[in-house]
Amino acid sequence: AGLIHLISNMLMFLIFGGALELLFGSASLLLVYVLGGISGALAFLTIGGDSTVPMVGASASLSAVMAFY
Repeated sequence: AGLIHLISNMLMFLIFGGALELLFGSASLLLVYVLGGISGALAFLTIGGDSTVPMVGASASLSAVMAFY
């Protein structure tokens, strides 16, 4: 993941996160974001637990926010 990936994640979070925060509040947005990250981490460990590639990033959290939208 490079700079474009980071920028697109931030842009999508700004768009979807801002709308969800207005609709449901900061606490709900935080809960969805954190639970999405934990779920993504568990899925990564389950599927690719023996991988030598490090797990870095917030794409699972952002995917959860977009799905909640």
